[in-house]
Amino acid sequence: MNRLRLLTVLVVALSALPLVTLVGMAHADLLYQFDVHETTAPPIGFQPFSFSFTVPTFVTDGQSPAFTPFTVTFGTHSYKMINDLAVTAPPGTGNFCFDTGGMILNPDCSIDVPQISNDGEGAFDLETPGGLPTATGTQTLAGSFGAFGTATDAAVFPFFDGTLDITSVTSVPEPASLALLSLGIAAVGWRLRKRRGVSF
Repeated sequence: MNRLRLLTVLVVALSALPLVTLVGMAHADLLYQFDVHETTAPPIGFQPFSFSFTVPTFVTDGQSPAFTPFTVTFGTHSYKMINDLAVTAPPGTGNFCFDTGGMILNPDCSIDVPQISNDGEGAFDLETPGGLPTATGTQTLAGSFGAFGTATDAAVFPFFDGTLDITSVTSVPEPASLALLSLGIAAVGWRLRKRRGVSF
C-alpha cells in the first residue's frame, strides 16, 4: 500500500471518529407525562392540569427527578410546585409527591403541613397501584390526594385521578454539531482530492 493510500485510509478513519461519537450521543430517555383531574365529591373546583419530566432511566425509590415548576389552581388560588419525591409505600403503591416549598416531604412521601393556612402553600401525592412503574405505557393514577392552604383556617383536601404516560424519546445531537461535522468531512475530502496528483 503506497503512502498516499495509507494516508487516505488514516484520515478517513480519524474523520469518522466524531461521527461515531455523535451517534453514541443519541440515546433514549423516558418522558413521564402526567394528566390529572379532581375527583373530590362535591368538587372543590381544581382545574385539570398536566406536567412532565424527562429522565434517563425509570424513576426509583427515593429519587427527586428534575422538572419544570408548574402551577395547580382552583378559583383565585394558585400553587406553584417546585419540589418532588418518588417512593414506594406499603402495600406496594408508587407515589409521586409534589409541593410548593412550604410543606415538608418526608422520606415516605407523607406530608407535614406547618403552614397549611397560608394561601399558595400546598402539596399533593399521585399514586400508581403496583409500585413505581418499570415499563413504558399508560399507568392509572388512583387514590391520589392533596392539601392546600387558602389564607383561612379552613384548608382544602382534594382527591385526584388521572394517567401517567411513560414513553421512550430519543435525544439526538444538535443540528449545529452535525453541520460542523459535515463541514469537517467535506474539508478532508477536498484536501485528499487536491493531493491525489502528488507523489510521495
